Amino acid sequence: MTDPKNRRKFQRIVFPSYLSLSLSGSSNGVYQGVLQDISFNGVLAKIENSPDNLIGRSGELTIVPEQAEFSLNFSVDILHRLPAQPNVTALTYGMQISQMDIDTAGHLRRLIELNLSDNASLQRELHQLLEDQLLAD
Repeated sequence: MTDPKNRRKFQRIVFPSYLSLSLSGSSNGVYQGVLQDISFNGVLAKIENSPDNLIGRSGELTIVPEQAEFSLNFSVDILHRLPAQPNVTALTYGMQISQMDIDTAGHLRRLIELNLSDNASLQRELHQLLEDQLLAD
């Protein structure tokens, strides 16, 4: 049986997008990558040519969905890295969204709404997001 503490609160949505990650306090520039999946809480992304030591770092993440006229802009905290794969230059990182602007929240809500099976699921996730934010403050 799954431990309730480890149960996923937010459904992951997969859609193809390029992204860029700018690390806080870094002069190394911007890292490019590809989105693996996204939820109201976080992002899983493959980052090209990144150093191994990004865990614990913060940054600004910009996602540009294919064929969209908008971008999603987040402040993120990098929490973990999946094991490296042989002969692959990109490393996969899990990031928690710490902040987003109102336009990004609206676009993300719409993307998730289009991918969830029903309105009740969307409402449940929005409620969970608000509850988590209130507990964090």
